[in-house]
Amino acid sequence: MTRNPLLTIVWEARASSDDLLTRLIRIWMANRGVWEAIVGAGPVCSDATDLDVDAYLSAWNELLTALA
Repeated sequence: MTRNPLLTIVWEARASSDDLLTRLIRIWMANRGVWEAIVGAGPVCSDATDLDVDAYLSAWNELLTALA
């Protein structure tokens, strides 16, 4: 029996995910006024202003600095 390649990719992606890191990112971003619906997908608002983008990038930079 052969595996569906798409299901293999989904399974491998899920196996490599880190639920605690995902929760940390969501809480970190929310505490800085940024809603991260899908971690890593980028801002979810299509009408984001330059200030919104700056806040998003700043929150990510702060998190990466704290984790380094």
